[in-house]
Amino acid sequence: MHVVEDSSADGLFAQLTTLVLGNGIPVSPRGIPTIDVGPTTCVLTNPRSRIVTAEARKINPGFMFADALSLLAGGGSDWIFGYNQRLREFTDGGRLHGEYGPRLRDWYGVDQLAAVRNRLAQDPASRRACVVLYDPARDFGDSRDIPCTVTMHFVVRDSKLTATTFMRSQDLWLGFPYDVFNFTLLQEVIASSLGLELGPYTHITSALHLYESDLAKARNGCGRLEDQMLSQYPVVWEAFDPLMKRLVSVASGEQRQIECSSHNDGWVTFELALHAYRMWKEGDADRTRQLVGMLQDPVRAVFGRFTNMVT
Repeated sequence: MHVVEDSSADGLFAQLTTLVLGNGIPVSPRGIPTIDVGPTTCVLTNPRSRIVTAEARKINPGFMFADALSLLAGGGSDWIFGYNQRLREFTDGGRLHGEYGPRLRDWYGVDQLAAVRNRLAQDPASRRACVVLYDPARDFGDSRDIPCTVTMHFVVRDSKLTATTFMRSQDLWLGFPYDVFNFTLLQEVIASSLGLELGPYTHITSALHLYESDLAKARNGCGRLEDQMLSQYPVVWEAFDPLMKRLVSVASGEQRQIECSSHNDGWVTFELALHAYRMWKEGDADRTRQLVGMLQDPVRAVFGRFTNMVT
């Protein structure tokens, strides 16, 4: 078992990349050439430092926020393809079989996010606050999209919420930056709604790997952006679902007016980034630059790098 720890997602990404490049064993699951280091645990001691800014890994900031929104809001909508067309390659009959959002917010009628939050509100010492995303009844079948995440576990100790994610498989280059962003944000939503501080985030996978097609890019190095504003995501539980509904209307293009407040929190960044991405996709460079200029690093830097725009 490999174990790494860092205070930032950038640091974890750099350490894990070095680990896989130096110790990966060639394997070819489903005929895809891969190098794999097996079971690996990584600990992010500051979950708010959740954005990978490595220049060699151009994160899609629009998809980063849209994917997180799909998770938190319950997913199940086609607007997500507008942020990442490659997702269509993993659909069955036009649908993403393993999409996390519906499994989180409506697991056979159970809203797991609300259930975990309520469990910890009633019993802060509970060890029963689990989210399950892998479903044996559905996922042992044949599909292009089988969930890599098995479960998440939330525990409160010393008034801090810790979160642990268990993965059956973790692609480091393509998936890890988005997974860490999503799951630490879920951790913060629960913590904030309960008035708790954030404890460490732990990410455990049985098969950490890099695809052969990504090895050359991974070898280019994984530097980091040092000057970063670590946004916070305040949550009033009763207002959370209306907030998610509004952000979905932004992500889908239904709402085109910016309604974010002047407060500098993560939800403002969320809304601005979604608007900016849509303007960029529509070819409105001036409006895109204006919106991106309202963002702070690291989101502004990541956005500028992805779109090749200088704000």
